[in-house]
Amino acid sequence: MKKYNLPVNELEKVVNEIELHLLDRSNRISFTYETNWNKENFPKAPGVYAAFENDDLIYIGQTAELKSRMSDIRRTYNHTLRKKLGKKEFDGELIKNKFSDEIEEKLTNYMVENISFSFQEISFGRLEVESQLVKKYDQKNGVKLLNSKSVRGLK
Repeated sequence: MKKYNLPVNELEKVVNEIELHLLDRSNRISFTYETNWNKENFPKAPGVYAAFENDDLIYIGQTAELKSRMSDIRRTYNHTLRKKLGKKEFDGELIKNKFSDEIEEKLTNYMVENISFSFQEISFGRLEVESQLVKKYDQKNGVKLLNSKSVRGLK
């Protein structure tokens, strides 16, 4: 079997470039609940993305298709970030992977007022980039990412 090894400094360089792009305020897209929000703002391409609550980084994710993943963010049963925000902001209790209609409405309004996203297309190594950034930012300078810790060995 042939092994492909990327030198550590090359991997770090790629991750750092993606990190800078994700953190750049000029790349942020405010969340809306409009039907076309994901279609107008995100490509049908693989990539990594970051979510911000006002100016604070709160979530880092990766996906095989940014456009459809950003559509998922509008539904609690499809996305960890939305579930965690509902619990954090409204003490929401999930019932069949969804909050009550009242909390769902409050959560949507909260996201429209406070949440933005940035993304970087990347076709290879999305999981590695996501994992590196989650490890770097979770608990850094008081940052508490809303990523699930049981996923991808991040316990």
